[in-house]
Formats: sequence, structure tokens, C-alpha cells
Amino acid sequence: MKHSYLATFLLFLAGCNPQTALTNLGDLHAPSLVSAGMTTSDSARLVFDEPLSASGSIAESPIAITSLKADGNELRVYFQKALPLDRTTVLNGRVKDERGNSCNFTIPLWGKNEHPATMLISECTTKGTKSQPDRVELLCVKPGSISGLTVSDGPPGWEEDRCVLPDKYVWPGTRIVIQFQAGGEQLPYHSSLAGLGSNNGCVVLLSDPSANAEVLDALVYSNRQSDLYGGWGTSSTQSAIERLVALGGWDSDSPSLAVDSTHSTSTRSMQRRGETDTDSASDWVIAPTGGASWGF
Repeated sequence: MKHSYLATFLLFLAGCNPQTALTNLGDLHAPSLVSAGMTTSDSARLVFDEPLSASGSIAESPIAITSLKADGNELRVYFQKALPLDRTTVLNGRVKDERGNSCNFTIPLWGKNEHPATMLISECTTKGTKSQPDRVELLCVKPGSISGLTVSDGPPGWEEDRCVLPDKYVWPGTRIVIQFQAGGEQLPYHSSLAGLGSNNGCVVLLSDPSANAEVLDALVYSNRQSDLYGGWGTSSTQSAIERLVALGGWDSDSPSLAVDSTHSTSTRSMQRRGETDTDSASDWVIAPTGGASWGF
């Protein structure tokens, strides 16, 4: 009986046209979060897929929030102080669209380094041993803070291992060595020590640890011997390289145009030619035996 009453009601609304009745119900779609990130050290920008109501937004986090502003598809969140760079700050909240449909969200935010140093990946080994584990070296070319800069084995959101750098000011010529594999000793800067892909893969320098981070520099390498997944050996590696190229971090997704890792070893590192940075294999050479020069 209830279903009969509902059908009669809808037909009445539509002038005996059920399709018109459903259309007249209006927007039933709740806003969806498209992206989120910090715009300054103490403010964030959340983008949704439709305009938001000017009122009705709420949010909370461990760092006190001073104000919220909904403008079009965007929600701006202003914090009482800068968010930390060495850990996530979880933001919880709810927004409404102009029809009152609501969306709850929980997102991690990282602080923003507003005065970052300009760093380049300058050296790397991927065939480490216990005495000579996988390492990545960064070279500072312009002074600034390394706080929040992230070195990973993939583009943002695709990495399996990474190192988030601490709050430290560095000057041109400074070299920072990051350990990526377990060894006899552990360096002050290190990832989870899972190790880098031996023959095929990438090392990426990111502006921060978030999934929306900017790619600042990259090294893509291959021994050019696999017939699988476009020559990259695994589907995950192929996807990571394609994503990195799409983000402008490297000039080609072809293994033949990556740095040839065939003759690299734990002591024959891949080394950058000075400070040349064309996002291509021409920037790199393989050191002679025993030629790894960490920190120099």
C-alpha cells in the first residue's frame, strides 16, 4: 500500500510524467573532494567538484582553526599557527552544497616550507650490500630549508619507500646522503630501509610528503634487459615511470632513454654531471670502480 501512495504522489507532482517528477527533485549529489593542500604555512585549500554553500562548513584539527571561507568550489581553512612539516595534521570536517547535500571529509595535511632550498639528486646506488647499502645523495644549489622535502622511490602518491627531511637550513655545496637499505650502520637520514629497485626504477625529490607534492627532480634508471611491461620489468614500475613523465619529472617513459644501470654497482654509483639538469639520461654518468663519492 505504501508503494502505491508514493507512486500516486510522484505522478501528481509530474503531471502524470514520472520522469519529470524525478527531475524536479533537484540536485541529490553530495560534494566530492577533488584535492587538498597547503597554500601557506598556516592555510589550506580544499577543492570540491561543485559550488559550496557560503555557510554550513565546519572543520577541526589538532591545530586550532581561526576561520573557514567557502568560495565557489573551494574551502579555505586558516589555522592559528603553522602546521608542522615533520608529521601529518589530520583535518576533519563537513561541507554542504547550495542544495544542502553534505560531505564529510578526513584528510592528512603536511606543513608548507615557504623558503625551501633548491636541491638536486646528485648520486645514487641501487645494488647495495650490507657494507655499501643503497643510498641517494642530494646537492644544495640555492640556500634554504630542507624541511619537509621528500626523497622517494616513486612520484607523489605512488612511492613505496621514502625519507622526509627535517627542519634544517643548508647552503650551496651542502650534500645530504640518505640511506635506503639496511646495512652495517644507519645514517642519520634514512627511509624505512626497504631498498631501491636494483635494475629498473626511479628516485624522486618532492616538495613535501603529500599526494599533491610538486616533483622537484628525478632520476630514472634501467638496465634495458626486460621484455615485460614496456621494458620496466613490473607493472608497478611502468606505471610509476609513466606518471612521473606525465608530471614533467623526466623526459621519456622509454627504458632506452633512462640512465643505463647495467654497469652500476654498490661502489659504481650513478652520478650527476655537475649541476646540469635536463631531466634526461645525458645528465648522468656511471662512476668507475670504487668511484662512489658520498658527501663530496
